[in-house]
Amino acid sequence: MEELAQRKRVKSKVDRMADGLGRSVDEGIKSMVITLNILGFQTIQSCEGHLKRALPYPWVWITQCIVGGVSSSEKMSQLLDSFSKLNPEHNLFMVPRGTRGDFKLQCNKDYSTEEVEKIPISLRRRMLSSTREDMNAFCDFLESHIEQPSVNLS
Repeated sequence: MEELAQRKRVKSKVDRMADGLGRSVDEGIKSMVITLNILGFQTIQSCEGHLKRALPYPWVWITQCIVGGVSSSEKMSQLLDSFSKLNPEHNLFMVPRGTRGDFKLQCNKDYSTEEVEKIPISLRRRMLSSTREDMNAFCDFLESHIEQPSVNLS
C-alpha cells in the first residue's frame, strides 16, 4: 500500500516538472524518471530521444547522491551489472557529467549535433527504436525490484 502511495507522490511530482521552456517530461521517458526517483535517484533532466531534434536515443541525467548507502553512480553501476547478466546485448551506458559525480544514463555513445545530422534518418529511426527498447527493458527490470521487497537494492 505504501508503495502505491509513494508511486502516486513521485508521479505527481514528475508530472509537474518542466524544463526552461516549460515543456514537461517526455512521455517516452517518464516511467524511467518516476522509477529512478522512487528508488532514491535524483534526476534533473531527461529526454525520450527524437528523430529530428535532439539526440536519437533516450537519456536521464542523474545527480550524485546517496542511494541505499552508496553513491548514486556506484548503485547504478551495480544495477547495470545485474541487468547485463539478464540482457547482455543491451546498449546502456553511464556517461560522467560535470565535476560533482553527476552522470547520464543513456543508450548509445555521446553524439554531437553535427554527428547526429550526418546519420541518415532511416538509421536514426532504427537507433531510436532499439535504444528505447533497451531503456524500457531496464525500467521494467528496476520496477521488478520495487515490486519484490525481498530483493535487496542496498
